[in-house]
Amino acid sequence: MDQADYRAEIDKEKRLVMWQNVEDCVGEPVDWGESEINTAHLETAVLSLPDGFRTIFVLAEIEGYTHREIAVMLNISEGTSKSQLFHAKRKLRGDARLQLTSTIMEKNHNNLQNAIRRFPSYEPEDEVWDAILTELQAAPLRQALSRMPEYGPDDKLWELIERKNVRKGRVKWWYAAAAALLLTGLAWFMWPRQAPRIAYSQEVVDQRLQVEGTLKTDQQYQVLKAYCETETLVCNSPQYKTLQEEYVRLSSASGQLQQAIGSFNTEPELLRQYNDIERQKADILNAMAKMI
Repeated sequence: MDQADYRAEIDKEKRLVMWQNVEDCVGEPVDWGESEINTAHLETAVLSLPDGFRTIFVLAEIEGYTHREIAVMLNISEGTSKSQLFHAKRKLRGDARLQLTSTIMEKNHNNLQNAIRRFPSYEPEDEVWDAILTELQAAPLRQALSRMPEYGPDDKLWELIERKNVRKGRVKWWYAAAAALLLTGLAWFMWPRQAPRIAYSQEVVDQRLQVEGTLKTDQQYQVLKAYCETETLVCNSPQYKTLQEEYVRLSSASGQLQQAIGSFNTEPELLRQYNDIERQKADILNAMAKMI
C-alpha cells in the first residue's frame, strides 16, 4: 500500500467512525454569546479542509497524536506535519462561519477534552505495519543477496565422474577377456589327445589383459586424500572415515591378488576376483567424492 492509498484509507475510516456519532460525543449546541457553533458547523468546517490538512488536524487536535507519531504513521517528516497543521488552523480561522473556533476550544477545554475521549480509537491494521516493515527490509536483503559468493563444483569432481565411466567400460572388457580365456582352457582340456610332440609358439602380449602397476583408482584416492588435508570438515565425519577404511582394506586385498597373479595373468579365477575388488574400490571412491 503506497502513501496515497494509506492516507485515503485513514480519511475513509475517519468519516465513517469519527463523525457518525458526533452528536452523542459532543452534545447539544452551546451558546457562546456572539455566535452559535454546534457540531454540525464543526464537522462541515473540518470536512471542507483538503485531505492532507484534514488528516493532520484530526490526528493532532482531535486524537492527540504528536508530530513524531504522525510522521511515522503517514511516512512524512515532522516539519511537514507541523506545516500542514499550521495551514489547517489558518484556513479554519479564515472561514467567516468559524471565527470563534479558537475561542470555543479555549473556553470549553475541559468539555472538548471529555468529548474527545469518547471518540472511538483507531489503530492501523497489522497488515499496514507488516507492509511497511517488509518494504524497509527488502532493500538490504537484496543488497546482501547480490554480494553473496557463487559456488560451483570443483573440476576434479567432474574428472572423477568421467574416469568412473571409463573404468566401467574397462571392467566389461576384463570380463570378456576372462571368459575367452576360460573357454580356451576348456576347449584345450576337452580336445582329443594325440601322441606327444614337441612344439613351441610365440604370442604377442595383450596389454588389455595386463594388471596395471599403478591403478587410476589409487591415483584418484591420493587426490582426495590430498584434498582432505585442507578440508577436514567432511573428511572427519564417521561416514567418510568408514568409506576410507573400507577402501584401504580393499587396496590391501588387491595388492595381494596382484602378487598371486604374477606377470602372465594366467589364472582366470584370480583375475575375476581382482576385477571385482577394483569395481568395489571404484564405487567407494565415487561415494567419497560425492561427500566432498
